[in-house]
Amino acid sequence: MAETTVDTTASGAPEHAAYTPRHNAQSQYLPVRGLQYHVQTWGQPADATPTRPPLVMVHGWMDVGASFQFGVDALAEAEGQTRWVIAPDWRGFGLTATPGADTYWFPDYLADLEALLDTLAPAERFPRSTCWATAWAATSPCTTPACVRSASAAW
Repeated sequence: MAETTVDTTASGAPEHAAYTPRHNAQSQYLPVRGLQYHVQTWGQPADATPTRPPLVMVHGWMDVGASFQFGVDALAEAEGQTRWVIAPDWRGFGLTATPGADTYWFPDYLADLEALLDTLAPAERFPRSTCWATAWAATSPCTTPACVRSASAAW
């Protein structure tokens, strides 16, 4: 019988290769309501069409926009083409600046999202969110209904 060896970490757990993204994100900083907002995007604005609007993905509490990398790769594999995906880091999270004062009120996040999308995708939006951010994604259609085609939450 042949002997098999498995690389392990110092704890003895099997070692796994790091995930390699299939679609690389572009990272950019945008001025939004007095803060430098970090935004990850996949694809290009030209990839957005009336039938394939930009997909806006907003993260939950203690998370970052880059966490959608797995979903972006799976979506591209399922759809077979590139979609323009926008995933910001909320104020105070990831690489987005932290406000000088404790301004983490619901209206601040909503205003940040509206200002960010007015800059990146003013025509229409398709927000998708996780847990904590569901309230922001769900409220956005109420404040600018003409700009939002659909909103949904992933748990």
